[in-house]
Amino acid sequence: MDLFFDVATQWRSIAAPEGATGMVSAIYSRIVRTGFDYAGVESTLRMRGVPRRKHSALLSDLQVMERAALDEMRNQRDAESPA
Repeated sequence: MDLFFDVATQWRSIAAPEGATGMVSAIYSRIVRTGFDYAGVESTLRMRGVPRRKHSALLSDLQVMERAALDEMRNQRDAESPA
């Protein structure tokens, strides 16, 4: 969990269009997170002094949390979208 919170600023994001027009504008777009920037994750592990032998296991755990967070964010977007 500590690693997840440490890399909370490392999300990659895109601007996705709202509505059916498909046109992206500054007013009518939303930010959608697509996953973590893994270069930032690796940098965080190094800066925190995490032994390299633990990186793989921590990355696997982080990816489980990342997927759950992305699923929840998608569920929230779907709930907020007009039907």
